[in-house]
Amino acid sequence: MLNLPQKTLIQKALPKNAIFARFELTSAERKHFNDQISRLTIVAEISSNTTNITPGKKIKAIFVVVVALKSDDCAPRHIAMLAKNIKQNMVFVLSHESKGRLAIAHSGKVFISDPAVLDSLALNISGLDLDHVWNATLATIGNFQWQPGDDIDEVIAKHEQYTKTVKKIAQLEQKARTESQPRRKWTLVEEIRKLRVTSL
Repeated sequence: MLNLPQKTLIQKALPKNAIFARFELTSAERKHFNDQISRLTIVAEISSNTTNITPGKKIKAIFVVVVALKSDDCAPRHIAMLAKNIKQNMVFVLSHESKGRLAIAHSGKVFISDPAVLDSLALNISGLDLDHVWNATLATIGNFQWQPGDDIDEVIAKHEQYTKTVKKIAQLEQKARTESQPRRKWTLVEEIRKLRVTSL
């Protein structure tokens, strides 16, 4: 599983009924959760007890949870809900048939990787300590750059701003291509130029 060391592997079911009772979900929330998720299983514990990696200042253990899906769709809010209520640092493997994605929640934000063949998914758990492992895993799943010593929340904020700017530029470029009035087209092109200079 994810090329993790054998010592980290465990097999512990997370019964959905227990989750519903503990989290006090509404009937609509339970139905949506049930419609998307078949079962949950804790499959690995990454900690100083199971690896030679020392605890971090913030992160003492990382658990890997396989989320077996009924289709290839999983609403990010379900991941956010699990992370908020279980209160452990978790990496989720969203599994459906032979495909899978990795998901992780941090500070209320959910990051999900692109789909891949399930057997090709892997976690790199090398690092100075578990803080390092967590931040590196966040960056990998979230597809942004992080270096040891960087504040992970600042990095995420900059990445989100960059993503918003790229999306805004793409929207403006589409408008500029279809704009027939020269003056309006020039205004759009100038706005795109300013965004590229100041934000990228």
